[in-house]
Amino acid sequence: MSFLSTRRFVAGAVLISAAVLLSSCGNTYRATVGITNPPPPPTQNEYLPVVISQVPSQNGLASILDVAGDSLLVQVPVGQTPVNVALGAGGGTAYVVNLAAQVGNYYQGSLSSFSVITTLQPGNVNTSSLNSQTNVFVQPASPQPNLCVAGTVPNPPVFVNGNVIYVGQTGSNYVLPLASNATSTGVPGVLSQLQTAGIITNFAGLTTGERTYAIETGVDTVQVLDSYNLGSNSSPAISATIPLTAGTGPNYGLMSPDGNYVYVMDCDGTVTVLSSQANGPVTLNAISPITLPASSDGTPAGSPIGADYVNVNNVLVTANTNGTGAPGTASIINASAISASFGHAVTVTVGKNPSGVAVLQSNDYAYVLNSSGDSSVAGQSCGCSTVSVINLTSKTTNPTTIPLTYSYAGSTYACPVNGATQIVSSPGTSYQQVFVLCTAQNPTDGAYYVYSIRTYQDAAVPSGQSSAANVVNSVIPIAGIPQAMRMTPTR
Repeated sequence: MSFLSTRRFVAGAVLISAAVLLSSCGNTYRATVGITNPPPPPTQNEYLPVVISQVPSQNGLASILDVAGDSLLVQVPVGQTPVNVALGAGGGTAYVVNLAAQVGNYYQGSLSSFSVITTLQPGNVNTSSLNSQTNVFVQPASPQPNLCVAGTVPNPPVFVNGNVIYVGQTGSNYVLPLASNATSTGVPGVLSQLQTAGIITNFAGLTTGERTYAIETGVDTVQVLDSYNLGSNSSPAISATIPLTAGTGPNYGLMSPDGNYVYVMDCDGTVTVLSSQANGPVTLNAISPITLPASSDGTPAGSPIGADYVNVNNVLVTANTNGTGAPGTASIINASAISASFGHAVTVTVGKNPSGVAVLQSNDYAYVLNSSGDSSVAGQSCGCSTVSVINLTSKTTNPTTIPLTYSYAGSTYACPVNGATQIVSSPGTSYQQVFVLCTAQNPTDGAYYVYSIRTYQDAAVPSGQSSAANVVNSVIPIAGIPQAMRMTPTR
């Protein structure tokens, strides 16, 4: 698989209309322009990364990418200044938070929703206003990705469960619940405005569930947003507030696939485990937090700021930062409740300033995104963000390092230091790929790209390209200034 010449189509100008783009199926191979009859990639399920981008003075864009062809499939116009995106159950619908125009300290916020499909979507985008009750939408002046830095707050988080869409106002202590398709037009309507204990950094829960957990910074709490047995136009309620008496600085959370546990990443180097149920009566209890150990080389675990979960054997992997410029770590945690070693953690040193982690569902490897990268990789100057590859079986203390660079037809593409912000993996168990969103411009052409990493050895590659596993095997151009990325189907 190789870089497609579609970069010539989007690098110099922003695409506004989705109607001019080629539609296709993720399992259908499309020949690469510039190479004669390259062999097709292995057959894969249809996994679709979704990227949102800002376009100055215009509406934003959502780009639906193709895993099998490593290409752009469809672009969808969304609202102005999109900042975050979530996917509903199965990944069939995307929900994008847009800030739109600023009026004083407030924004004319909106929520765009559209179907995540590989065909053209003219007129298939719904828009909901986020101005509700007595307040208009509030957004912090300078949101930052690393919430363990004092005084920083995130972009407004959005999460979708079985029947409610939640949008957090991170400039104030409010959350807006919206009913999914509550009106005859299919446009989600705001149900109420719920005041929370603190600023919500993100949500944890199952997209198929009826209970969502708001992770709140500054006050060290988790609040339960309950839509259990909710009527069609009724508003959910805050049914419980759980103080995190041991861990401090909660910044990220996720739920185990069985709905029994919520894992909260705390900036003090711990992971708080909450015992729960996805639905039914609230039975939430805090279990003693997991204190992340130092790496075997003495590198302290640092602050966990991201995590991913291996479903097949209940392994939780966290990405831990020690501050910009310092080596970070990743912790592999036994998250099996029936195991006698539940909560046991092993920590591995990775690259500088980790910002996220993606695991393979085959339980082979974890990929940690190092946004600050390294000054050199394998003795060669890099000056780019990197990815550390951890063997989850051996828990190797010397992970392989992948520089986020790619060369094709005499051109070189690199994600600059501090440019890589998000990493996701395809959720299957064979022919898996990892995608990295670079929100900094490529130095050679000023364009933005998603970097695709092949995780398996592939002999069927065009002549002159590496067949090895764990290499960047293509880059996908993104129009506009990319902000966030999610992978379908949701897990």
